[in-house]
Amino acid sequence: MLFEEKDIDFSLIDGTTFENLCYELLENNNFFNLKWLQGSGDRGRDIEAEIHVSYDLVGLQSEVWHFECKNHSKGIGAAEIHDKIGWAFVNKPDKLIFLVSTYLTPDAKDYVNKAKEQFKSIYFIEGIELKKILLSKPILVEKYFINEKRKLLINSIRDFSATGVIADKHRLEIILSDEHICESYELHELLFLLLCSTFSNSLSSDKWTVILDYIVKNSTDSNESLIEGYSAMKESIGGGGLVFKQTPSLIQQESQEGLSEEERQLKGPLNSQIAHTAFFFSRYFDKNIKFLQIELEDNKFLEVLIENDDVQTFKTNITSRDYYPLFI
Repeated sequence: MLFEEKDIDFSLIDGTTFENLCYELLENNNFFNLKWLQGSGDRGRDIEAEIHVSYDLVGLQSEVWHFECKNHSKGIGAAEIHDKIGWAFVNKPDKLIFLVSTYLTPDAKDYVNKAKEQFKSIYFIEGIELKKILLSKPILVEKYFINEKRKLLINSIRDFSATGVIADKHRLEIILSDEHICESYELHELLFLLLCSTFSNSLSSDKWTVILDYIVKNSTDSNESLIEGYSAMKESIGGGGLVFKQTPSLIQQESQEGLSEEERQLKGPLNSQIAHTAFFFSRYFDKNIKFLQIELEDNKFLEVLIENDDVQTFKTNITSRDYYPLFI
């Protein structure tokens, strides 16, 4: 799954945006003739919509459903739904649905159960269940809850899956400027950035080592290798790279005048220090895989294996240098 429940934070959007989100969610779930009744005079519903419902005896019927949208930071009490249910007695929609970002309090649920004695078709979808429904519509999650930097990363991963081409330096600079990159991003997204780092020797950033440290902490430490069981088709690496970290206080400015572009690349960016050496193997084995091997401390290596350019199918592992001296 592209996103998880933690990616949906209703506190990031206001009440009007929440109603807009609910409107689009209904549009994406076969409702039609939608009416968004904005303002205080909504007469018991924020959104009115029709849907076709199939019954065994009478066949396909069109029903009118009313939706009340509540985006609050706390539980929704009986006082906040009393008037809405009262209007349902008057308007008599086929169903009244409460879409809430949090939850209904016990007194609110008791009130709903009592109201059902007169109007049975009252339902509520609370925050936890609403998140699960939204996860089936990732385009809405991306639109309403994902920041622009992460959207750029997601699109870069899509490009990689389609073409095998990694993100360029300009994109990486924007993505790496996110101060909460490890806390907010998925592990497979960070692994993609780590893969990009081995091809971006001209881009130095402390974020590379922050990302690497985070991935190492979330990887299994074993005495085996991810490439065990694969058959080598040829004995040549697909490429090599360096993971740089930015340490301006340790390295003096030096002039690169007179050096060719190739010589400047070999020297690495100014004000930078090599943090880790990476070896990259592309289509090296009997399947279409990309295999990244990064040297760590204590005679160990981080391995990352990606099949068919699908970053979400990644595998990570930490193993010993002694396991495969052939590649070092």
